[in-house]
Amino acid sequence: MRNIWKIFEHLYNRKIAGRGLAIFRIAFTIILYFEVFQLFYFRHLIFDVIPYIESYEIAVYPIFIFWFLALIFLLLGFFTKMAAIINYLLTVILLGTTSSYEYHMFYSYLTVSFLFIFLPISKNFSVDRFIAFGGSSAKPQKVSILCYYLPVFIGVGFVYFDSIFFKLTSSLWMNGLGMWKPASMPQSAFMNITPLLNFKYLILALGYLTFLFEAIFIFTFWRKSWRVYLLIIGIGLHLGILICFPIPFFALGVSSIYLLMVPVKFWKIIFDSKVVRLISNRLNLFLIYLFESSKIFTDLLFKKDYRYNSGIIVNRNKVYKKLSFYGIIIITGIQLIVSFNSPLWKNTRELLMVEDHIVIKKTENAIKLMTSVTRDFLGITNHGVFMDSHFENYNHSIAVVYKPENGEDVWLPLTNEKGTPGNYLFGPIWIKWTFRANNPNIDQEVLKESIRDFIAFWAHKEEVDLDNATFSIKVKKNRVPHEWEKNFLNNQLSNPWIEAGYVTWKNEEFYPNIKDIEKL
Repeated sequence: MRNIWKIFEHLYNRKIAGRGLAIFRIAFTIILYFEVFQLFYFRHLIFDVIPYIESYEIAVYPIFIFWFLALIFLLLGFFTKMAAIINYLLTVILLGTTSSYEYHMFYSYLTVSFLFIFLPISKNFSVDRFIAFGGSSAKPQKVSILCYYLPVFIGVGFVYFDSIFFKLTSSLWMNGLGMWKPASMPQSAFMNITPLLNFKYLILALGYLTFLFEAIFIFTFWRKSWRVYLLIIGIGLHLGILICFPIPFFALGVSSIYLLMVPVKFWKIIFDSKVVRLISNRLNLFLIYLFESSKIFTDLLFKKDYRYNSGIIVNRNKVYKKLSFYGIIIITGIQLIVSFNSPLWKNTRELLMVEDHIVIKKTENAIKLMTSVTRDFLGITNHGVFMDSHFENYNHSIAVVYKPENGEDVWLPLTNEKGTPGNYLFGPIWIKWTFRANNPNIDQEVLKESIRDFIAFWAHKEEVDLDNATFSIKVKKNRVPHEWEKNFLNNQLSNPWIEAGYVTWKNEEFYPNIKDIEKL
């Protein structure tokens, strides 16, 4: 423990320019803002019992307004600490009440929102800093290098580290299909990249590279000589996710965390350039004029008396240092404990024939209980993403088509005519339709309820009357590959649509008549 403390103390006391931390704050907040905007747009679908027909027990609209305001203040770095606390609380509350729409980026939002409360994210490029320095163009403030390391360590490193315990037991990843298969399945193919997928050894190599990258990341990202190479691979990986899959905010959100790995010298070159300095000075003058024009902030803006008791500051810093150290140790320990319930360790316990031991069982149950808490409050959980279970036996695509009495058929923006995700299916909405409403083994009742909700939401948005309306359910049967195949995605997209029943609405009452999808 003493050696760990020495390493921690060295990093804690090492100060570097905090511009990169501020850029990260701005970028991540923008991504979260757009994610919240998507949740706000689909709020009746997510929260209503039946969208626009049977409302949720409380109005969520005001909560979203507070969230938007908190994010704007966080973006500007204005009353930053309070904005960070409000953002974290609303993230816990609202993301915690959207379980059927939950997807992996939610955990990153929770983790980073929690860290924002404690990190000095307003020391640069913030209204708080502008006020603190009385409108002067002070030099960039320095922060501990740990402020750069922590979000990467917890928000990215933990995710990759835990996912390895899933991938090592996955035939999908061990056979190099970790990138090829998800991108080749119609229900997850946001963009058709068949020309790239047809380069067999390249795409298999990229799958193995992803696995290797995730395995070594948490042990190497802090090494200065490795950092730029890991940054390039990491950004490339998530740009690939952005192109291939309908989870743009996941790709961009994790990429924003990677901004903390950009060399500090890069930001210095950018922000010390003549053009940027000119813009900064003009903005500085504008803010001075704006605040001088407001009597509310005049006294605060030009208050120069910053006298503090140096002894109090020293003691406070010692307390912060110790709390930070033990906080990191505890959070790391929690992730290691959570990983105990991953498939690799489960298989190991079975191999050692201790899986059924009462101590092991009680430990597993305790960890499950702990994980339910850490997942909802810290975003610390297991990270089995794009695993075999997501695609095994997933041999169908389901579409809903509106059949107006007069006019052409209208495909709802769920699964489009090609058989790939439609315009509604991004992030949590894609997860809901693709892996909760219908999945490898369809629950007909869940499917019916989901179709009802999506139709009700869409009909309200498109001003379609549900007093008398008919919708056709179409299914496209696909094959599930177990090894690489050339042109696999295109071959599945060429499969014909099959009529799988219909649903009708009478006086806003839903009447389903859907065939058993698994038997078609």
